[in-house]
Amino acid sequence: MASLKIKITLHDEFVPVAVIQASGDLDSSTYEGFQSKVLKEVEAGMRYALLDLSQVRFISSAGVRAIFIIAKALSSKGDKAPRTESFKSPHLKIVNPSSNVRSALEVMGLQMSFEIHDDRNEALASFSGASMSNHKSEAASLKTSFHLGEETRQILRTSGSEVETQRLDLLRGKRLLFVMGSYQGKRPMYEHARELGVKMVVMDGPGHWTQGAVQEGLFERFIEVDLLPTETLPERAFTALKATGLQFDGIATFEDHAGPLAALLANVLGFQGHPLLSIGFSKNKIFTREVCVEAGIPSPRFFRIKSAADLDAASAHVGFPSVLKPVSGASSISTYLIHSKEQLQQRHSQTIAEAEGHLKTSGVHSDNDEEIIWAKGFDMTLEEYLNGEEFDVDMLLSEGRRAYASVIRDLTQPTHLKEAGSQMPPDFPTDKQNEMIEFAERVLQALEFTNGAFHVEMKYTTNGPRLIEVNARIGGGPIYYFHSHVWGVDLVEQYLLTCLGVPIRPQKAAQPLTYMITSDLPSPISGVVNNVNFLDSIASHPQVLHAKVAVEVGQKILGSDKGVPDWLGEIMLQGATVEEASQTMDALLAQIQFPITQD
Repeated sequence: MASLKIKITLHDEFVPVAVIQASGDLDSSTYEGFQSKVLKEVEAGMRYALLDLSQVRFISSAGVRAIFIIAKALSSKGDKAPRTESFKSPHLKIVNPSSNVRSALEVMGLQMSFEIHDDRNEALASFSGASMSNHKSEAASLKTSFHLGEETRQILRTSGSEVETQRLDLLRGKRLLFVMGSYQGKRPMYEHARELGVKMVVMDGPGHWTQGAVQEGLFERFIEVDLLPTETLPERAFTALKATGLQFDGIATFEDHAGPLAALLANVLGFQGHPLLSIGFSKNKIFTREVCVEAGIPSPRFFRIKSAADLDAASAHVGFPSVLKPVSGASSISTYLIHSKEQLQQRHSQTIAEAEGHLKTSGVHSDNDEEIIWAKGFDMTLEEYLNGEEFDVDMLLSEGRRAYASVIRDLTQPTHLKEAGSQMPPDFPTDKQNEMIEFAERVLQALEFTNGAFHVEMKYTTNGPRLIEVNARIGGGPIYYFHSHVWGVDLVEQYLLTCLGVPIRPQKAAQPLTYMITSDLPSPISGVVNNVNFLDSIASHPQVLHAKVAVEVGQKILGSDKGVPDWLGEIMLQGATVEEASQTMDALLAQIQFPITQD
């Protein structure tokens, strides 16, 4: 049984500050006692707290939640706290977190919400802060007067084509701030948003592709903000936002890594946005698992790996086969199937070595996933390998209720975990699809999400659905096309409506309108790309919706002969049945001459 000792002492050299020294594990078995003791001090008059976490060996999602509750209680007491040019709490600050705790907080993006100091005297002195500006009042000038009256809101809570037209009319002319532009594959979603009449401003790092797209007329404005260091990112982002002189109607993002910053900005501007804790818990795969376990949701075994010293314990707890992945990852980057302790040790060291030599400390933007993933450190998780097939549940939530959901099958190759394509609707029993949808909804409820678009990855195992990860965004790649073509539901327009705080009730077709399948063209061999015309012969096929090349001549490619293969492009096609679509894809793939010259 974990234990936690708590010692509270008062320091009043600058202002009365309670220093809370915690020692032990701050987890699901100790957080209630910790939270209760500190909240009693708040009721007794505590107004400022410095949380010393130097002796805390481990913090779980429950411990993080307790810190937020304490910070909120301090803030609610009504004292006019010293203000700072910061998004960070002026009431509660953190000093000397152990390496384990620091990395857990940083993966969640909490260094953007709490000051984290390395020196106690410096931390205590910071509470003396001079009078500074109020972000909330400054934010008022950045927000338009757009508002939905209760009568209008009630109308929009109903379904029907006329009401849907009324909803979409609300998007026309609205200006949305897109936090981080993501990779160029998301461009069709932006193009569709422009067709809907949305004015788009993108905030991202220098050199991001959306910067050039302003001149093309796709975006109204680009706001350049280096994504590192994350500790000062909200302040720099807010300053850059004010400098535009623009007013906004909402905040949106298609990028997974943008979650914490988008949530902070939405909160200070008074826009619809995700709760920061929900975003943090979904971004930290360890915390996602903990939240699910606490909610009674069946979950695989898992173990957090801070360093090579944890590998033996991880092996013993999880066993093999297992999956090694970053604690905060995306697009299956650095995700590997592990069969032995020796392979785990090799892959762990190899992953760190490959990333260390390529990381930057500035000039980072959101279409470089590896930079963002590893900028938070090299924490990884080892998880039990789940048997069964992989699926995605895409879901829209509105005002705390499920507004839409549907299932996609992920097509994979047996030698690695990287997706090779997708199929919708899946050739899979309807009752089991419904089971996965209900499972995804339980997970989102446990994470306390209420609005927006979600891409929930899972496997259907011999024991039923099991979660892989939660992405609080529209799925990438072909996801947007799939739902629009197959079920007549436009995820982009529905998601953007939720960003305005508009209730949504999309109408899903009673039967599939078509059957779709994609191939990501994983390269069978390693080598160098020798041409980019290899899809020309199939592009005009009547069932092919698009055939896109994703590589350049001279580009080095890793194939399945030597590791996890790179994608060469994407073929998307449709058919009258699942079988027809699959057979057509197989026939077209057999015609392709892969343009790789082996080394």
